Amino acid sequence: MNFFETLRADIALFLGLRRTLKAYESIEKATVASVGADVERIVDLNADRVAIRFEGADMTYRQFDMRANAYANWALAQGLKKGDAVALLMGNRPDYVCAWIGLAKIGVIVGLINTNLTGAALAHAVNIADAQHVLLSADLAPAFAGAAASLTRAPKPWVLDGFEGMASLDEALAAVSTERPDKALREAVTLEDTALYVYTSGTTGAPKAAKMLHRRVLGMMRAFIGGAKAKPTDRVYVTLPLYHGTGGLCGVGFALTTGATLIIRRKFSATHFWTDCAAEGATVFFYIGELCRYLVNQPPSPADTAHKLRCGIGNGLRGEVWEKFQKRFNIPKILEFYGSTEGNTTLLNFDNKPGAIGRIPKWLQSRVNVRIVKFDTEEEQVVRGPDGLCIEAGPDETGEAVGEIRSDEARYRFEGYTGDPVQTERKILRDVFVGYFYFVDHRDVQIPQGRSGARRLRSGEDRRANLVRSSRREALRARDAGTEGRDRSGQVQAIT
Repeated sequence: MNFFETLRADIALFLGLRRTLKAYESIEKATVASVGADVERIVDLNADRVAIRFEGADMTYRQFDMRANAYANWALAQGLKKGDAVALLMGNRPDYVCAWIGLAKIGVIVGLINTNLTGAALAHAVNIADAQHVLLSADLAPAFAGAAASLTRAPKPWVLDGFEGMASLDEALAAVSTERPDKALREAVTLEDTALYVYTSGTTGAPKAAKMLHRRVLGMMRAFIGGAKAKPTDRVYVTLPLYHGTGGLCGVGFALTTGATLIIRRKFSATHFWTDCAAEGATVFFYIGELCRYLVNQPPSPADTAHKLRCGIGNGLRGEVWEKFQKRFNIPKILEFYGSTEGNTTLLNFDNKPGAIGRIPKWLQSRVNVRIVKFDTEEEQVVRGPDGLCIEAGPDETGEAVGEIRSDEARYRFEGYTGDPVQTERKILRDVFVGYFYFVDHRDVQIPQGRSGARRLRSGEDRRANLVRSSRREALRARDAGTEGRDRSGQVQAIT
């Protein structure tokens, strides 16, 4: 980049970071107590605005809060208390959001179960959450019934819309109050309590349940409201699974922590995406890279630009798809990010550079915890020097992204996986530099050093898509399969 390009990029980065950190301020200062408290604050400010839009029906913030309260009061009626766990196995629908936020109000932990799991994998996910109850939608009740023989605790299933032999969740919710639970119960929940278990995909072994404290969940919910300049008038379109961090936490939070409207679709449809966005007046959408590729591969249509979208937010959007996607569909801004649900490293591409996932200029390097260390792709391990410590990767070198684990800042912590100390330890890389432990991120990267001195990261393919499209090596420490390459121009691309 030349001087003026660098200056523009640095200004975009500085302003984006300032807005992002402003959104985190109340979390860092602990002036917000919990997920439930923060959502209730927004509800009280926006009671009659539309919170959730689903299949032509509106749910106001008042109605959303009442439904969430019903789930909290249902849990209390079952004798559940702070620290107990419930598994949530539902497709995309408003009740999904109401359920976990309602239970979070009283400190009940919710395991967000992947709806594609069956048999032993499904039983494993429920077992490691130590769930006492399971909340189901009727379409997933047969899958749960099929896994019942492998469950260790025999949690009680409750089903929306009814399923023979299982308790009716509809009737149970109708029988309890929709008022907020006792204030003392809600105030007993803190930022340091566990709110959710969010599961890894299980592509390199059994799914692991990442412990998500209220602090971390709120951080994800607010992650992009600064970078994308969220407004109460936004209409946020989410087709990603709600058990997934990008859609279910970042997308949901983008709307429900700002007074905006969350538009939920049961499943992604490449055929109906643009007509849906136009009909619903969507202004922001969340993606993973493959979603955009599917849309680019659709035949051209007048609906391609008949929308009001101003921003797309997500990860895994490959450079060559990015440029086609943004130009064809006339999306003013793409906010690509780099991070993982349980990880302690996050980077954002504030300057809309196609294919990039962020920049680390020299003036920022001392303020972030991300380092890139040399990595031997043949031996599948980091490269260490004569002193036994890791070596930072230079320009045009393949490396592994690691994040310094620190307790002084919440976003640099690593809480690990519930009930799995072995897998937790595998994510920690020791003796990186003198006196530091690092979290091993799930992607390998190579970083260029441009003339501006800024290091630029470019996203690779979405991990799930990688594993579907090609047979690659099983990645060490559950990192993404494949590595990423980067040249001196600052462009980083996936190496297959």
